[in-house]
Amino acid sequence: MSLPKIYVITGGTGAQGGATVQALLNTSFPQPIVIRVVTRDPTSSVAQAAVSRSSQLARVEVVKGDLNDINSLKLALAGATGVFSVQAAGPEEVIQGLNLVKAAKECGVRVFVHTSVSMTGKHQSFPRWSADWSYAWYWLSKHEVEEAVRKAHFDSYTILRPALLMDNFKKPHCDLVFPQYAERGVILTISALSTTTIQLIAAEDVGKFAAAAFADPVKFNGLEIELAAEWLTFPQIAQQINSVTGKNVRSEVVAQGDALSAGVRPYLIESEVWWNEVGYSAADVDTAKSYGIPLISFIDWVQMHKNEIISSLP
Repeated sequence: MSLPKIYVITGGTGAQGGATVQALLNTSFPQPIVIRVVTRDPTSSVAQAAVSRSSQLARVEVVKGDLNDINSLKLALAGATGVFSVQAAGPEEVIQGLNLVKAAKECGVRVFVHTSVSMTGKHQSFPRWSADWSYAWYWLSKHEVEEAVRKAHFDSYTILRPALLMDNFKKPHCDLVFPQYAERGVILTISALSTTTIQLIAAEDVGKFAAAAFADPVKFNGLEIELAAEWLTFPQIAQQINSVTGKNVRSEVVAQGDALSAGVRPYLIESEVWWNEVGYSAADVDTAKSYGIPLISFIDWVQMHKNEIISSLP
């Protein structure tokens, strides 16, 4: 009997990586597989919870690794067939992404699935675009990692580009994106966004696409897939949360010049300006659905995570 194929998941204790672990557990493979979660702290409760989800045909193991330490990645990737790649936006994103690509190539990884963000690669068409734009770093970092994935010439690569994650409306993500949500039950944005529709996708759907790419690498080779399940305004988002949870979430707006003092995080003000002027608009929902992978509507996502959402709110 052949050895089980090993799929290495970075970010396996986070939203998209954790969803990929679960999707792999739900996917039928022709032989047993090993799902290897890379984390800086294998002893954490979240990491150990992942191990407890092992099944007879899919064993979950957790190994220590750091995306900033390429040698630790080489150890974590030893013998792996596939890698799921995700990095948090920030000053370390590029080095972490390039480290993972390099380590994967040196370890003989065949299938590389990278999750980026919707609209990556279209930055030069943005109305405010310039190298000096305060939001340029975000898009240049995403683009550089994507380029590294393409140029690595894996046997199969897939790039997933999710729009705004529904997971931003529950902890821990809401604390980073909408801090007033957990404090006061308010989705606070700049006033320009009062009627703007936003594309949304559940982390579970990102995970399902990643698992599908591992299960059928020929079909998904070279695909760069924009992911969104539906468009909603922030007032509609609040209304749907309330209809399921019975809470009183409100969508409130503030003038851009007053946003910082009102509690909108500094790095999100420019992001919200972009949401209004450009936004996640690359995904075609019908195209995303054409892959035969059912997408989760926002109202269904709220139903799925009702208790978590309630505990995230005051």
